[in-house]
Formats: sequence, C-alpha cells, structure tokens
Amino acid sequence: MPSLEDSTPKGATPSWLKTIPNIVADEIFSLAADFRLDTNPQKVDLLIGAYRSDDGNPCPLPSVLEAERRLLSQNDLGKHEYLPIEGDVAYLRLAQKLLFGQGDQSELLQRMVSVQSISGSGAIHIGAAFLSRFLKPGCVWVSDPTWGPHIIMFERMGVECKKYPYYDPATRLLNFQGMIDTLESQGQTGDVIMLQVCAHNPTGLDLNQEQWKVIAEICQRKGIFPFFDNAYQGFATGNPEKDVWPLRYFASLEHPLTFCVAQSFSKNFGLYGQRTGAFHFITNSKETTIQPNVLQQLRFIIRTEYSTPPRTGCNIVKTILGDPELKSQWLSDVSSMSKRLGQVRLALHDGLSASGESDDFDHIIKQNGMFSYTGLNPQQVLRLRNEYHVYLSSSGRISMAGLNSKNLRYVYLFIEELCLEIEAPPHWWNFAHLSELQRISCPETLAPFPLFRYPVGNNERMDYSLSPRARATKFFNEVVTSTTLPGATEDYQGRNDLAYALSKVPMLTPRKVKVIAVGAGFGGVDLARAVRVGKLPGVDLTVYEKNAGIGGTWHESRYPGCACDVPAHSYQYTWAPNPHWSHFYAPAPEIKQYFEDCADQHDLRSYFKLSHKVVEAKWIEERQIWQLRIKKTDGRDVAISSPGVTDGETNDEFIDECDVFINATGFFNNWKWPRNVPGRETFQGTMFHTANWPSVWEKDIEGKTVALIGNGSSGIQVLPAILDKVKKIYVHIRSPTWITSRIGEKFAGPKGVNYKFTEEEQAEWAKHPEKYLDFRKSMEDDVNTRFKFFMDHTPEQKLARQSAVDNLKAKLDSRPDLAKLLEPDFAVGCRRPTPGLGYLEALVSSKCEVVWGDIAEFTPNGILTKDARESKVDSIICATGFELSYAPRFPILGKDGLNLQEVWLKAPESYLSVCAADMPNYFTILGPASPLGHGSLVTSIEMCNRFIVRMIRKLQTQNYSSFTLRPGVARAYQNHALSYLKRTVWASGCTSTYKNGTKDGELRSLHPGSRIQLFTLLEDPRYEDFEWKSLCEDSDLAFAWLANGFTALEEERPAGADLTWFVDPADREAKPIQLEASHYANGSE
Repeated sequence: MPSLEDSTPKGATPSWLKTIPNIVADEIFSLAADFRLDTNPQKVDLLIGAYRSDDGNPCPLPSVLEAERRLLSQNDLGKHEYLPIEGDVAYLRLAQKLLFGQGDQSELLQRMVSVQSISGSGAIHIGAAFLSRFLKPGCVWVSDPTWGPHIIMFERMGVECKKYPYYDPATRLLNFQGMIDTLESQGQTGDVIMLQVCAHNPTGLDLNQEQWKVIAEICQRKGIFPFFDNAYQGFATGNPEKDVWPLRYFASLEHPLTFCVAQSFSKNFGLYGQRTGAFHFITNSKETTIQPNVLQQLRFIIRTEYSTPPRTGCNIVKTILGDPELKSQWLSDVSSMSKRLGQVRLALHDGLSASGESDDFDHIIKQNGMFSYTGLNPQQVLRLRNEYHVYLSSSGRISMAGLNSKNLRYVYLFIEELCLEIEAPPHWWNFAHLSELQRISCPETLAPFPLFRYPVGNNERMDYSLSPRARATKFFNEVVTSTTLPGATEDYQGRNDLAYALSKVPMLTPRKVKVIAVGAGFGGVDLARAVRVGKLPGVDLTVYEKNAGIGGTWHESRYPGCACDVPAHSYQYTWAPNPHWSHFYAPAPEIKQYFEDCADQHDLRSYFKLSHKVVEAKWIEERQIWQLRIKKTDGRDVAISSPGVTDGETNDEFIDECDVFINATGFFNNWKWPRNVPGRETFQGTMFHTANWPSVWEKDIEGKTVALIGNGSSGIQVLPAILDKVKKIYVHIRSPTWITSRIGEKFAGPKGVNYKFTEEEQAEWAKHPEKYLDFRKSMEDDVNTRFKFFMDHTPEQKLARQSAVDNLKAKLDSRPDLAKLLEPDFAVGCRRPTPGLGYLEALVSSKCEVVWGDIAEFTPNGILTKDARESKVDSIICATGFELSYAPRFPILGKDGLNLQEVWLKAPESYLSVCAADMPNYFTILGPASPLGHGSLVTSIEMCNRFIVRMIRKLQTQNYSSFTLRPGVARAYQNHALSYLKRTVWASGCTSTYKNGTKDGELRSLHPGSRIQLFTLLEDPRYEDFEWKSLCEDSDLAFAWLANGFTALEEERPAGADLTWFVDPADREAKPIQLEASHYANGSE
C-alpha cells in the first residue's frame, strides 16, 4: 500500500498537511500570552478565573498546604501507581457528599454513577461524548453568553448547540423570561440544557430558588436533559452547601429526573495545575442493570482518551474532605476567598459610581462569584488593553480576583474615563480631582492616606489584653517588615519603644483599633459599611444587637399602617439609592427589606452579633479602653431594652473590650406606657403598644370594641389601617395635633396623597440614575429650604398654618365641632407633623368615637376619663410614644466613674449630638441636640458617622490613645441650643416628643439650626474642642507620629498616585499668564 508521501515530490510538503485549516486561538489564553510579553509595569491581568491574593500572586489555601504536608509525611505524594480507570472510589464518595449532602443518600447512590475526571472541563468532555453516543440530542441549549468550551465540546461531537437568552444587555441583569420563553417554544424532548449551578461564568448572575423550580418543571414536562456545570461551588455565597441547592432540589424531585453533573475542584481548592474533578450521572431509575452499563461506557471513553486520571490532586481533596478539622479549615478558606471577591466587587462598584457622572454600575454588585460582566463593549475593551494595559476578554468579562488594592483605582478610573469618553492624560490620576465627598465615599481614595495594605501574616486579631501603647508598638514593629525604607530614628532607641517603632513606618500609618457599636439600625449598618469599604483601615468592628434581626426601629415597628412619615426617596442611604420604592411614604416592610438588601449586597452581616444585649459599659482609664458587659438573649425576635428590664436575657454573660465605643441604639424603640395612669394591670382584656405589636393580633381586633390612646405618628397611622376590622373604636385624644404633608408636599401627589410609583417610573430611575439623583436632590432641597417654616412668626409658618387649617376643615366638614377641637393653638411643627393619610376621614366614621380629655385610670373593663366617662372595650392599643430623655438604656461609666445614664436622666447635654462630657472615646449617634424635626434622619446619621470616622482616623494615625471633650464644651453648646430654640415653633405651647412628652420642658432633643448648618459643622471637626492623650507620655515625643519622614503614598506608590498634586492650580478656572501682556515681555526686570 503506498504511503501518503508516495505521490509527493521528494522534499516537498505533503498536500494533506496544506489542507489543515487554521482556527481562532482561545481568546483567554492567547491574551494571557500577550499579557506575559507586555513590559508595562502597570499592566493588569483580569483574564483567567484563578484566585489571587491582594499582592496579585497565587494563593495556596491553608487547608491544601496542610493536606500536602500530611501526604508528604506519609510519603503518599511519592506513590506513582495507576488509579483505576474510574478513579479513586473514596475520593468519588466524598465528592458525591459535597454535592448532595452528608445525610443518608443510599437511595440516590443507587441511581448514581461517578467517575474521576481531568477537572471540570474533562468532566464536560466525558458527558458530551457519552450523551452524543447514547442520548443523541437534537441540540444542546447553552446560555447566552456562556463559557466557550461548552459549545466547542459538543460541536466537536457533532451535536448542534443553540443559545437561550440569559443576560439582558439593556438592563445588565438576568433575562429569565427570555430563557423560559425560548425553552417553552423551541425546546424538544431529548434536547440537553447546560446549566451552571452557581457563580455563572461569565455573567456572575444566578437563578434564584423559585426560578430553578420553574426550570425543573420545564425539563420534566418537556423531557429536556439537564447537564449541570459545577465549577465554582462556594464562590457565590461563600457557603458550598448553599451554592449546590439547585442540584439537591433536582435530586429530590418526587418524580426523579435523569441528569448529570460536571464537578471541578480547580477553583474552590486552588488546584489549577492538578486538574481534579468528577463526572456524575444520575438516573431516574434504580434498575440494577442500568448503572453498570453506564459505568462501563464511561470507562471506555476514559480509556480511549487518557486511560486513568491523575492521583495527586485527588489525594489532596480526599485528605481534606475526609478529615473534619481540615474540612472545617477548607470551608473557612472558601468563605475568605468569596468574601474578598465580594469586597473587591463592592470597591470596584463604589469607585466607578463615586463621581455620579458615568454609567450606572449597580449591576456589578448584583453579580457574584469569580467574574463580573461589566457591560463594556469590545471597542472599550480594546482601548483598555492597548492604551492602558488592562487585559480582559472582549465580552467585557473580568476576573475579580485580578483586582487588588494596588491596581483597583487604576482600573476603575480608566473604565469610568472610557464610559465618559474623556481623553484624560495620565496626570489626571490623583486625589485632587475628587471632591471631599468622593474621597470619603471611595474606598481607594482615603485622604490623607491611600488604602493601607497590612502585611501578610498581620491580619490576625490584636491581643486586646495589652494596653493600647503595647498593641501599637507591637503592630508598628510588625508593619516595618513590609516597608521599603530601612532604618530608624536611633535617638528613640532605648528611650521610647513606641516612638522607635513609629520611626520605621510611613507617616499616617493607621494602627489597629477595636470599635464596638451597639445597635444594628441605620447607624450601625452605616458604620459597618464604612469599615467594609475601607474608610477605616485597621478597624476591628463589632456591632452588638439585642434583637434577632437588623433594622432597629424598622425591625420592631410592625403595627398595621406603619410607614415612614418622610418621603422614602429621602429616607435611604446615599450609598444605596433605591429607585424601587413603591410609595412616596414607604411602608414598614419595604424599609425592613431595604435593610436586609443593604446588608446582603454590601456583605455586612459578619459585623453584626445578633441576640446580644449590652448591659453595662465602663471606661478603664489606666488601660485606656472600654469594657462592656454583654448578655446573650434567648433569640426572641424583639428583645425590649429599658432600664431595669431583663426581657429575653439569659445567664450567658461575657466581657468584651474596645478602644472606641459607639452608642447607636436610637430612640424610637424605647417605648412607654401612658404616663401616670394607674390600673393598667387590672384591665382584663388585651393591651399592647404600637411599638411592641404582637405577631398574632387579628383575634384581638377583628369584630371587637377597641380603644386607641394617642394621636402621635403611630396613632395617626394605625387608626385608618384597622378601622375596617373593628366593630367600634374609641380614640382617646388629650391634645390636638397638626395633620400635614409639608415634607416634600409638592412631590407627594394631589392633596398630599401617598403617591404610588408606577413600574415604568421605577424602571426609568433604575435605568437613568442621573434622573433619579436629580429627583432626590430636588426633594432634599425642598426639605432644606423648609427650615424657615420652623421659625416662629415667619411668612412660611403662617402659610403652613393656613394650609393645615384648610386641610382640617375640608376633611371634617361634616363635623365642624370636631374640627374646632382638633385645631391646635400652637404653631405647625411644634409637634412632629404627620401626613395622616386617611386619619381625619376615619375620625368621622360611624365606627369611631373621639373621646377628648385626660385618662384617669384603667379599669377591668376599659378606660375611665377624668370627667368620669368609661369606654368599655375588649382591647386597648397604646400609641403613646417613646421615652426621649436620651438617658442610655444601660449604665455607661466614664471618667472617674461618672454614670452617663444618671447624668442624662437629669439634664442631657451633648456636643453636635455625637459626643458627651467626661466620656473618652465615646460617641452617640443622634444624641441630644440632634435634627429630629428637620427632615430625614438617615442622611443625618450618615453625617454623624462621617464625623466619627474622622475622629477615629485621627486617633489611629496621630499616636493618640484617647480623646475627651474639654471641660465646659458640652455645657456651652447646650446652653446655646436652649437659647436659640426659644425662637422656633418647637418652643410654642404644645406637649411634644421633643420635650419628652411635656408641655413646658426644655428642648434638649433638637439641633439649634438647620440641617445644613449641622452638616457643615460635622464636616469640619473642631479638634480643639477635645483633649487628646498621646500614646507617648513624654511631651517631647508629641510628634513621634511624623514617623519615618515619608508618607504612605510615597512609599506605596499605588497605580495612579500623583506626588505632584501641589502643582495643580487651586483655582480650576486659572488661566496661564499671557506673555505679550506680561511685564517681562520686553526683558525688563
């Protein structure tokens, strides 16, 4: 038989070789090769999905290193025998358990065949070969977009691939409707569908549980075969058990499906070179002849391709999963990797969003896992690579693991630049172009120092049994190992160990400090976010919360009709704008869900310790620390916290200590029963408070006769909400109040109704955040200009009064007698104005009877008024407000044992609402003299926290152990407040919350001025109002914090750093001197 070369002239290339076509190289690996050849020192690799630590290097997992050590000590790594064709049986059993759980899986195992594979891609190849031979699918459905080899592997087997919609380029979100519509209309029996279990590659968008159930139902009904790709287990949520919920659901169906799974250990074990995986085939039948046949066919495929799988990676995985201690370490390793990816994702989003000028990047934080589908187009990607040496795939997919503290700013500045189509020269990358707001909001622009990178090995928790000075010395001595500048100030050696340690590190290196906050409401959540995004590098934060959930007031407030009485679009964090509020005044469940979303999307839950009640705090002067006594609660959903109340407390008590203590307990949850009304315990019906609403309440209301005490905000909201349910209701009112929607009235809808936003409006704001920002700013502007209406005898106050009177008379036109009773003689705003939607209309209902006057006592049958009228009722609802003395719920002992609880019970005094006299390193968020009546409290809380952040950073970076208000400062500030507030409507003759439920009490709760005035004061701290105690006792060493004479910016030189910021013109409108107009044009001097 002639050879192939016989017809070819000697020395010539055989013709068949010339017919071999070229094909397009794999984009990712081709670009990776280009990246290695790139000599630019600032190049960034965002291509391959391999985990990297913050220094940009591969990061072997501690669990893997320990497993390798054990195997090496057992000489197991030296074994070079073949494994069976199907692989290591013990390894496969552990791999099955990782997918389907540790419980009794005997029934499932009878339906399952598993073989070891060359990682996840090898498993997909095995599955493609098997299905193409035996199922012979009409087509394989893959997501659009998908991981490229999904298509290649099946098409090489002669199977057509089709795409189902998955990613919507317009919204940059999941297109689930398009997915199911396509499967319903085009999917055929015998088709295969590729489904990624979690952390979808490349989009980072996953189906939720309800959507998975829909897919399972379609597959069952239409006979479509599911092929699962499980490459990133653990990277979506940080919990490998949660990530495989779809697999366990499909395996547990009442009518079983046949499906298969490709499993990879490359990513979640960091075994990229070991190529370790498994292929699992699960049938819908326990028929004993099927599984052996399937196994034999899989063995045949493997034997003809690579004979047997490698053993090293499988031994590592087997060692880890088979040892409880190592598995626990591995779970922690996976959680840490996932958490870091989430932090980088959030930092990228915040950096891109900081200016508010470029595209909307919220889709980035709605994705998860290793990758982000940025939405950048191929032209932008090409420019990033060619002009800025940032490498990513043409689809815009980036590997989040490639981002770190050195390159993050470099990347997001240029992405933002491309989106804005700005041709900015390199000198534009500096801190000077950012506003102060952007510097604070942006994790990588922390003026006056860049993001500080703690050295590897120094991330363990500090030993807080040491003094702050000892801790600082230990810390700075460890930091020096990471610096590039050798040497120290030798004059300090032997004189002061801390000063000597400081002289080795850059100036403004933040020392580690521990911060404890109490309360996971708006204040506590905002603090957690500040730490998460890097505003306080080196801070170890714990937020103790007495309840079983976050949200503070909004976790506890559940009465019918409960809603925010200020506009929802003002009542939110500036860093988490929500265009999807359903109504102008958001209902309580939506606000509670907003908290949950903020915590989840910004990865904040690790900071909160729920069901923990702080019962005492004490400053230890000699150690310069706060010592807190904490009791665990029994896990009840809401635990009451009031002086002397032990609700929910257990005997499990412990001590925790910190450098800085922040009281964020708020005030709208320390509720009170009707004051000075005896007989409450004698009432034989049901009595409850609106702030402590029972979970089961309908039986006490429906068809019953009810009394409602109070006409403050909660009383006004609850009445119309329960009116239809009651048989009759007595509304007890002792003083009139104003019903008005003055806050943002022109946005609320006709006549102040609670406007319901359409889905189209919400979608428009979500798509165009700049429009949404304009809307929010317009509303805030309306709130801020409204402060004049709180000044007595102003035209604005007169207009507000006339508007409220007209509203009252119009809605009570059938009851002019009632209108006369309800019209106050005090100014609008003296009591907190409430929109009162439906309240006045409810008062004139035939079911409602208004009982005017003071209550004398509770009786066994109801309520007796002072004019001897008795309301006989089945249930009593007390809408009687909150205790606003500002006294802490638990003893707080400051300098010399001074108890703040006792002091503030008599006369609360604070400075800017955040600091108290004689309380070192202590803050209270919205204490006395806060803007309670000025508008949305959320923005005020954020501003308070920004002040706190600045104070803590000064403590960290300028060698201080503590700060305390100078004697007399709080008293002087309070004296000014009390004098100023006499000119406001709050001082007019009404009984109000602002005076702690009294008529003539002092206005200690309110800020003496506008919100803008307070924000301005908080933005520029007067450090001179505090006494600062240095960690170096020797006064000659007061400037030891100047450190090694360099700034961290000089030493770190992060990408994009500008060391010539001082050359930039202070006036951006500055124009160069024109030579011809200059005195020097003629050469004269």
